[in-house]
Amino acid sequence: MAKFCTKCGKPLEDGKPCNCSEEVLSSNTENSKNTNELVNNLLTVLKGTFKNPITTMKKVKNENYFMTGIITLIASVIGISLFLAGLLKSVIETAINKNSITSTLSYISGSKAKVDINVFGLWFKILIVAAIFYGLYSLIAWLITNKIMKRKNSYKEIIATLSLPATISATTMIVSWLFVLLFGTTGAGSLLYSLVFSFGSVLFTVYLYHSLIIGTDVKADYAGYTHFASMFIASFVVGLIAIAMLSSYINSAAKSYTPSGSSLFGYISQSK
Repeated sequence: MAKFCTKCGKPLEDGKPCNCSEEVLSSNTENSKNTNELVNNLLTVLKGTFKNPITTMKKVKNENYFMTGIITLIASVIGISLFLAGLLKSVIETAINKNSITSTLSYISGSKAKVDINVFGLWFKILIVAAIFYGLYSLIAWLITNKIMKRKNSYKEIIATLSLPATISATTMIVSWLFVLLFGTTGAGSLLYSLVFSFGSVLFTVYLYHSLIIGTDVKADYAGYTHFASMFIASFVVGLIAIAMLSSYINSAAKSYTPSGSSLFGYISQSK
């Protein structure tokens, strides 16, 4: 009669113990090793981004840093969407609520105009748009260098080298968002987030250009063309999406103004 392991249910050979415990231990050890490697890779990128970026880009240009690139890109996308959603919400609401026509109607009707934008919906759409930008930029750069310039690059290598500009972007956006959150979009808050945002944006562009050169092994003579083409197409597509999204939110916010029912305009509005 066949015997089975009480732990995993596998059939047991006569006189031999089951090796399932060894397999579990080996699997746990491998998972722990992978986790430690990922943490070390992230620390390498974080440290190298601010200390020796070019050297670090060359070091991380291999598929072992692919997940590091994905994680930093996700952090960058979240940072971009948090900052822009908070900024746009504040700017749009202020522009509409303090608009002279809206204020006049509020005064005549006796109501208080108030526009409230769904910041979560705005944040999620900006997050999608930011993710599309990174995806398009890296994909176009990979297609140009592989199909046109005949360079043998791995797409994962490009994503890996993007981890440094993504780290700059994430840091810039999160710090800018905190300034907006703490100080608002006027006065000191406006000055602080504008300085951080401007400095970080310039640094991000420089890092992005060098990451493309290193990540694709493209010739220096053609690197500028590749970067321009990738940036132009990605920015153009994302710009169209962003304009449509922003127009939708402005129209929605403008329509949300409704005078109170006790006013003359409220009565006319209700009677219609």
